[in-house]
Amino acid sequence: MDSEDPLQEELTCPICLELFAEPRVLPCQHSFCTDCLQKIAAPKENKPVRRGRSRKSQNKTAEKALEFECPTCKETVSLKERVIQSLPRNFHLQNITDSFQKSRKSEGKRKRDSESGSEKKKARPLMCPVHQDQPLDVYCVSCQRPVCTPCMQEGDHKDHTTGDIHAAYDTARHKVRESLALLEGRSKNMSWSLEKLKRSEEKIKQSAKSLEQSIKDQCSNLRKAVDRQEQALIAQTKAAKTRYLQRQKEMLSVYKNKHEALTKELELAKHHMENKQPVNFLMVCMGWCNRLLCMYG
Repeated sequence: MDSEDPLQEELTCPICLELFAEPRVLPCQHSFCTDCLQKIAAPKENKPVRRGRSRKSQNKTAEKALEFECPTCKETVSLKERVIQSLPRNFHLQNITDSFQKSRKSEGKRKRDSESGSEKKKARPLMCPVHQDQPLDVYCVSCQRPVCTPCMQEGDHKDHTTGDIHAAYDTARHKVRESLALLEGRSKNMSWSLEKLKRSEEKIKQSAKSLEQSIKDQCSNLRKAVDRQEQALIAQTKAAKTRYLQRQKEMLSVYKNKHEALTKELELAKHHMENKQPVNFLMVCMGWCNRLLCMYG
């Protein structure tokens, strides 16, 4: 089906690429021909039952809903009635298709009638490059190209298989139409895949952005916790320093007093050593020694 007319594209079934015939609408609101839906659902609908299965198992299989994917959006369609005819008919689309077909037929007839006269006058057949006065009016099936009658009778294409050039034209157009439909289908699938990849790329970007922000927040919280711990440890260190220094100061004062007292005792001892009188020395030194024993024991 040629798709030069935008309206014709809208009225073309995506499966058979022909104008809609008894279109039925799926739950996803996409419409297809009844026969086309029968074909895509046929493998599951006509799946053979293996021998040896119980009647109960067969009944369960029969009661299972008919399921298939929408060819356009890939959404799963489930029909409990297990028949395509249970889907609603799209009468509005069918009426538009019928009107379009009638208008195209009448338009085509008028166009052929108006152009037939001018084509007979203006159209000149392509001539054979070998027999330049002969038109290319025969199709060589063996070589797959148009040739003239003398080429088939006595030229390079003698004994080759021949065919009607108009039939060959129709066959070639049909093949090109099939290739075009295949390319259009692949183009739609490629567009759908590209859109899916774009959505996936956007999701990856959003996920990465969220993860980066989460990492920043966690690191910020860790830095704050480390700072708090640092301040606490510094405060503890300063308090311990103050306590130890105070204790050290007190001990230093005690030892300083003791050292001063010891120094005085040493001076006194030196002074007693200068005493040359035995009686006096003994009386003074014995008392001094007893006092030292009491002090330093």
